[in-house]
Amino acid sequence: MALYVNTNVSSVNGQRSLARVTRQLDSSYQKLASGQRINSARDDAAGLQICDRMTAQINGMNQANRNCLDGISLLQVAEGALGEVTASIQRMRTLAVQSANGTYSQDERMALQEEVAELSAEVNRIARQTTYGGEPILDGEQEYLYIPGQKKIMPMSNTHPSNPNISCRDPSHTEKKKTLQVGAYAGNTVDMNIGIPVGKVYCNAGCHNTFATNALVGFDMSGLYISLVNIDNPSILVEPAITSATDFTTSHQTGICIGSDGLVTLDVTTQQGAQKAIEIADGFLKTIDSCRADMGALQNRLESCIANQENVIENVSDARSRIRDCDYASEIAQQTKLNILQQSAASILSHANMKPQTVLSLLQPA
Repeated sequence: MALYVNTNVSSVNGQRSLARVTRQLDSSYQKLASGQRINSARDDAAGLQICDRMTAQINGMNQANRNCLDGISLLQVAEGALGEVTASIQRMRTLAVQSANGTYSQDERMALQEEVAELSAEVNRIARQTTYGGEPILDGEQEYLYIPGQKKIMPMSNTHPSNPNISCRDPSHTEKKKTLQVGAYAGNTVDMNIGIPVGKVYCNAGCHNTFATNALVGFDMSGLYISLVNIDNPSILVEPAITSATDFTTSHQTGICIGSDGLVTLDVTTQQGAQKAIEIADGFLKTIDSCRADMGALQNRLESCIANQENVIENVSDARSRIRDCDYASEIAQQTKLNILQQSAASILSHANMKPQTVLSLLQPA
């Protein structure tokens, strides 16, 4: 066997083995320190891509669940406000039933009307001023047109009720709804339509040629009333404002009137009007109950969405953990093996470095 001094192959081999084991040991230390099996793309390039996609899904669903909770909070605020509206209308209905009794005089019915007017004003205030994050949430977008000469309120669609060639919708008007992002990906949305119909007049110049739109009557009380009107043949007339007990001697029998503040309210100043007001109040309650039912159903839907995504998050996290996270039992065993190999390689390298010393013995004089 040849003996060399300039090139110690055994030492080079030992250095290579020691360097390889040291690199593997450094990687093992990094995994144990971070708790992750994949710390860079070189650890597992394909696994890194898969983990990143799973992380995007998990993070997106976590935020989507928070979005759903925000939506539920908004719905609870809206439903709480509608609960107060319901209580006010129930009281107005009770007053209408009281006024419908023949034992009351006109002056006494005027006193009942005063409470009805205040309750109606509170319903309108709640509808206008109930906000979530500073934005109103109960002001729906039902459009209607008031015809002063005929004392009629008519709901409006995209076209004029008597002339389909005339547009009645303001081009700047958009449907009021809120869209919730309830999933991790684009398009995972749910629409919330929580507004109650309100009184907003939208009419362009074409309509002005036929109808006068100088009176904006009511707010939410008006909007709720609109649901009772047939667009082709309005059957309920709006009485003028009441200022004294003599104003209703020959009229005020439709159950609805314009109060002194210009807003629509129930009219219980006559027995006939009170009878009609009872029916209208029932219509109000039906509309509100339908709206609250929709809100309750939507809350249940959002809670179901949260429950489903929590299950998805749990299982996707479990799958990601198997790819990304460090198995400490396996890694400790690997580290122990690498420590032994490192010590062994260092020992062998030390012996290999001593190999050229043999040459000196050959150089000694005989």
